[in-house]
Amino acid sequence: MTVQPVVLIFRRNDAYGWSERYWVTPGGSLSDTISIVNSFMAARAAILSNSCYIQRARIGTGFYRNPFIYIPNGGAGFFGLETPPAAEQEVALLLQITGNPNGINRPFVKGIPSRVITGDQFTPDATFSNNLNTFTTELLSGAWNVVGSVSGGTPIFYPMTALNPTAPRGYSFSYTVPGGSPTPVLGDKINVSGANIPGYNGRKRIVAISSAGVITVGGAAPPVPNTSSAPKFELLGQFVNPIFTVQPDSITLRRSGRPFGLVRGRRQTLYSLRQ
Repeated sequence: MTVQPVVLIFRRNDAYGWSERYWVTPGGSLSDTISIVNSFMAARAAILSNSCYIQRARIGTGFYRNPFIYIPNGGAGFFGLETPPAAEQEVALLLQITGNPNGINRPFVKGIPSRVITGDQFTPDATFSNNLNTFTTELLSGAWNVVGSVSGGTPIFYPMTALNPTAPRGYSFSYTVPGGSPTPVLGDKINVSGANIPGYNGRKRIVAISSAGVITVGGAAPPVPNTSSAPKFELLGQFVNPIFTVQPDSITLRRSGRPFGLVRGRRQTLYSLRQ
């Protein structure tokens, strides 16, 4: 099944922002996909406080690092329909989304109204429950999916050589395919180990493959070429299944994802945290 990521970008009236990622089965054309995403954004706004809004969506196009940017309502975005105030910045409703036949995604849904939280418990009233049903109905429409990576059985390791950082992010490398093993393709996820320089190890996504077979992955920017003699990677499998159930799990105070914008107590700066 072909799916594309949809990243919703949120803002609230104190300039704090965050993002949420979902996976859509694209329509027959880009305009069809935009229509699906537009309906989804409207449904997500149903459980969003009116002090927050969905600013835009980044819709995957099949070309990594080249999403389509969709700004709804002529640039006005989608303002939340729930009565403010919104819950604190670090508070999120954890949803449990299961796929058919398997797979679980757990998005952190922020910007919910503060009235549905009592202490650390989720206590929705009738209004919020109805609005949440609007959102879950959209998730269950058949256009949205559960996506994840899995390591299957005994791992098969691909030896790596010539690991070098690339600008502005990620790194490139050459590799050897073990006998009888599949050749990696664009979009695959791999798990790298054995490197001795920070930034090389861990899960990476293949974002480019040259005509000579040199792979480029995204992620962290290692400071120097790798000097380890035995780096290797495992090719990870992926599950993609239509959403089967959606239910609220709990309230969490975890700072999910990579929030951006102004945060109370943080001094403004023009310098990136990643240089």
